[in-house]
Amino acid sequence: MAQQPTPQPETPQLLNQAFKSTMTCDEFNALLRAGDKHTAGTAILWLDGIYSARSGVNDFPQGWGRTLSQGVGGICAITVNASRPVIDIIGMIHRDYGG
Repeated sequence: MAQQPTPQPETPQLLNQAFKSTMTCDEFNALLRAGDKHTAGTAILWLDGIYSARSGVNDFPQGWGRTLSQGVGGICAITVNASRPVIDIIGMIHRDYGG
């Protein structure tokens, strides 16, 4: 006798939550609190790409991904930065550590 297929959920599951280019630290932290580290990491890389394209940055120092993710995570963890746009923080990290 043939086995019946397993029913699939009616609503598809999204792999990543949506995020916007104006994402604030509070929105970024919400992703982390929800356990969505993959989307948070993707957001950082995507926003870094936007910043880099706008500012003409073509080269990145070794370990840049780690510098960027730790910098954004650390700065966004400070409560007074809750409304600060993540892309502004990325710009600051580029100026301070980008070489």
